[in-house]
Amino acid sequence: MTEITEFELAQKRLKDRQRDWFVLFLSSAIFGMTLVGGSIYGDGGSCWLPFQLLTAIMAASKALQLYYSSPNRAPRVERIEQEMVWLFGDDWRDVTGAHEYSFAQERIQKRHIDRWFLLPHIIVFLLGSLTLMSIGAAVLNYGQAAGWLPFGIVIVWFSLALLPHCLRAFPTKGMLSRRERRTGEALRRELHRMQPEKLKNEGKPQRETEYVFGDDGEIIELSDFNDPKQKRDEA
Repeated sequence: MTEITEFELAQKRLKDRQRDWFVLFLSSAIFGMTLVGGSIYGDGGSCWLPFQLLTAIMAASKALQLYYSSPNRAPRVERIEQEMVWLFGDDWRDVTGAHEYSFAQERIQKRHIDRWFLLPHIIVFLLGSLTLMSIGAAVLNYGQAAGWLPFGIVIVWFSLALLPHCLRAFPTKGMLSRRERRTGEALRRELHRMQPEKLKNEGKPQRETEYVFGDDGEIIELSDFNDPKQKRDEA
């Protein structure tokens, strides 16, 4: 596997921002067209509502990504360093580079975006829950057991979507530390699976090479000069 250089990483981030700008423009344009279509067709424009919601969410997501990925909106150094400690350990300065630093920034930016989308998620959950429970209550009034299904959907939605979203957006420091350390461990396991020999060699202490001048003035590596096997061969 060929590792990209820091220059290539910077190029990739620039291209990603250009792509996000294009997606933002396209989704905003489609959202505007659906609004115009809904106003033209009046009541029939309700069919545009799913497209309006989808394009609005996409546009908002890309706008937030562009906002937080801007060089002027980089996270504070203290926060990045804390993230690096969680992900890569206390010696992260000795074992990481630009790629890992960029990864830590993206993790922080993603948490910011999750916070912004939590409020719309809560609003949609409340509106959807009221609608589902109203339907369920109406069905139960007719004596149909299927009326419990909407209540089950609300419980599953809260348990598997809204509650995890809340924990991702506003975790305690202990929860965040454990979560990011688990992510770091998963990264190391994956790297070990992909490049086991490289990581094994990197974990070995490196011996400093020393040189001396031989009797004939030739430069000799001290480790070879003191090698017992070499001395036996020379004898």
